[in-house]
Amino acid sequence: MLTRQPWLTNTALAVLGFSLLALCRQGVNEIHHFVIGFGLVAMYQALIYLVAVWVVLNQPVNRWTWVIILVCAVGCRVVCLFSPPFLSTDIFRYVWDGKVQAAGINPYRYIPADPHLTFLRDLDIYPHINRRDYAHTVYPPGAQMLFLLITRIGASVRWMKAGMVGLEALTIWILARLLTAVGLRREQVLIYAWHPMLFWEVASSGHVDGAALPLIALALLFYVRHKPVATGVALAAATIIKL
Repeated sequence: MLTRQPWLTNTALAVLGFSLLALCRQGVNEIHHFVIGFGLVAMYQALIYLVAVWVVLNQPVNRWTWVIILVCAVGCRVVCLFSPPFLSTDIFRYVWDGKVQAAGINPYRYIPADPHLTFLRDLDIYPHINRRDYAHTVYPPGAQMLFLLITRIGASVRWMKAGMVGLEALTIWILARLLTAVGLRREQVLIYAWHPMLFWEVASSGHVDGAALPLIALALLFYVRHKPVATGVALAAATIIKL
């Protein structure tokens, strides 16, 4: 049992955060070289995460606790961001849909393998699109607008992942405001910020869910501030990004 001293809380969280970061690095390495397997990496991260949640809920904090939480959250996302996606290939469809729109074509009209889109094919994106021979895109209009915007900055997996991570990171700031608004410590945002699923599903795989999360959090913040119209708008915006 930890003594109730903030510096001990910070020390414990620093060790746990570094361990999460190291396991992110190990998980990335597992793509190319099997050592313990991704399943064990994820299990160890889940156990560390649960201990960190207990610490932040039950031990005293100070201003440095917030810094440690943010540094670890950013570090884990950066490690996963600069690695190839390996749990999902959905992000290749995101980039493809953005390129199709940039060419002035409705992304819902043709499947990627359609001859009309032959001129857009390349070796980096097209070969990795899942269900390219038979499935039309399933992503709603808000997501399609986002795909177009990000691919105008850079039509690559790296840029698409960076866009999703950047939007998802806003969720941490909004949730901190929400926690303060309901009378809880902002440090409890660790429960969200350190969740391993976010590292692998958003930072590594670049899933579009990351863009819907800040809008959902914003809807909650508007709700507790008794702003029903803004709540509805935020929820509607989240829905047209991710059904």
